[in-house]
Amino acid sequence: MRTTNIIETPQYLTGVAPSIDASEEIRSLTGLRGVAAVWVVLFHMVVHDPGSGLIDAMIKHGYLAVDLFFVLSGFVMAMSYRRIFTHPLTGKTFCVFMLRRIARIYPLYIFVLLLVSTRLIGQAFLTHGPARSLLTDLPFNIFLIQAWVGRPSILGPSWSVSTEFAAYFLFPLLLKSVTSRSQVLPALTVLLAGCGVLAVACHSTTDILSERHGPLDLSDGAPFWPLLRCMAEFTLGLVSYRAATSRLFSRRTESRTVTRFGLSTRTCIDLAIGLALICAIAIPRSDIVFVALLPPLMIALSARNGALSTIFSARPIYMFGLWSYAIYLWHFPLLFIMWHAEALLQARIGFDLARAVGVVACWAVILPVSALSYRFIETPGRKIIRGFEKRLFPSEDRAVLESEAAGRARL
Repeated sequence: MRTTNIIETPQYLTGVAPSIDASEEIRSLTGLRGVAAVWVVLFHMVVHDPGSGLIDAMIKHGYLAVDLFFVLSGFVMAMSYRRIFTHPLTGKTFCVFMLRRIARIYPLYIFVLLLVSTRLIGQAFLTHGPARSLLTDLPFNIFLIQAWVGRPSILGPSWSVSTEFAAYFLFPLLLKSVTSRSQVLPALTVLLAGCGVLAVACHSTTDILSERHGPLDLSDGAPFWPLLRCMAEFTLGLVSYRAATSRLFSRRTESRTVTRFGLSTRTCIDLAIGLALICAIAIPRSDIVFVALLPPLMIALSARNGALSTIFSARPIYMFGLWSYAIYLWHFPLLFIMWHAEALLQARIGFDLARAVGVVACWAVILPVSALSYRFIETPGRKIIRGFEKRLFPSEDRAVLESEAAGRARL
């Protein structure tokens, strides 16, 4: 009887039909991005507020949503681009890949960046503020390399977009390592990724610890650690995809065994993952446990037939997922609406009620702005940039240009 290892040759390399089809969108993964985006916004809304309740503790772990983004991005990119990189890597293939990633992240990013930069530069000139440093940082931000060299992000959360942009350049190599037929190379890759996450969590200096909300709360200002945080977790996402497409997990997801409590084995597994994630979010300094639970979450959602998949596929959550990138980019500059409303109302109605009004006002702006941005900036911009594929690479193999359906599980 053959023993099956979790890290085995994936089905898409052995000719067996994979359990995950890149041509079909996994709505639950899109919905998961929406939940992560909302979590980040809530975190930035209340991060400096005092509070010790369970909900408050869960919200203040919102920086972990970035770790969720990194793992999810690795998983979905492996699903979307694996066919391209099963062929020998060529310059044309890599250019097609990078063009598609630029089409995904740049249109809205550049729009928001230039809009916010114009406002900040104008404000600096009017108030005789330090416009020179802003102008110095702008080129780094335009080329999305600010996190590589420790420069400030003009759009606060965009440091994570910069680190993920760096991961794109290593993606073919990482994918080859994870999907190698050898058992040693994938295992070594998993080990290095895990050590990377542990190194980030253990990294501590007095000045950083004073501003951190948990072991993995590292972003701007230290170029190496945010990059390592992204690379390690992005790699865990690739590993999660390989595990999800292995024979072991494809058989498990098809299991209909019913337990003595009337629940299927699949439902019990989903409940266990969900409860473990909630506990990891609620308990202080449990960042490593949270990240360790993300690969099982990716695998569970990719099966499409479990309780977690049903929850995250619900239409409201799914719509937040479509708008997640816009929510992520817009929320930081739009938080001034909440702060302005609080400042105006606090003396009249008290802090608590003023905060509630400010939060409602902020969401009332963020959601429609994000929806409109997705509809009129992200989607058209992506189509325009991807239209250059046939012009730039007319002789490229059609299988390479058309093998994945526009990354339907949206990154």
